[in-house]
Amino acid sequence: VAIILMVIGHSACSLPYFTQTLYMFHMPLFFFAAGFLFRESNQRRQLGFGIWYSRKMWRLMLPYVVLSLGALVPKYYIEHGSFTGFNPVYLLQVLLIPRIGVWGHFWFLPVLLLVYLVFGLVRAFTSWFDNLKGIVMACIIGVLLYFLPVSSAWLAFDDFKEAILYVAVGMLIRTHFFKQSG
Repeated sequence: VAIILMVIGHSACSLPYFTQTLYMFHMPLFFFAAGFLFRESNQRRQLGFGIWYSRKMWRLMLPYVVLSLGALVPKYYIEHGSFTGFNPVYLLQVLLIPRIGVWGHFWFLPVLLLVYLVFGLVRAFTSWFDNLKGIVMACIIGVLLYFLPVSSAWLAFDDFKEAILYVAVGMLIRTHFFKQSG
């Protein structure tokens, strides 16, 4: 249902109130679901952090880079009328500042990868993911990051500060309200 609503929200520009309402919760719900599922995933433990993260990187960044670069060519040509004067710095900015990308729609991919990096490292080197106190600590860290007075569009850091909170809450709900599997 969330995916269908997201597609409708991105294509229903003639329904501004619906779109505004949908945008209030569709990405928080996405990151919440990522945290909810991440909490019980054993892939990181089974594969080891390096292999697990490498697979995450390929699955998230390959579509991000391919879609961003593939759409960049026609966008640049339409905006500038030719490819003369193309600046490679612009290409780096499109990839490293996701919100200024071709449409800015792919920002969530590098953000999710960064969230996986943070929680994957914490989960790899500590045991506090195994209890409710640890997940509450993750929520507190998420809140502190959210209110951190540092703002940066690089690597979607501003979006990351918000996403990490929703992922932590997803893990908290999974830990507190649902019995662990296995």
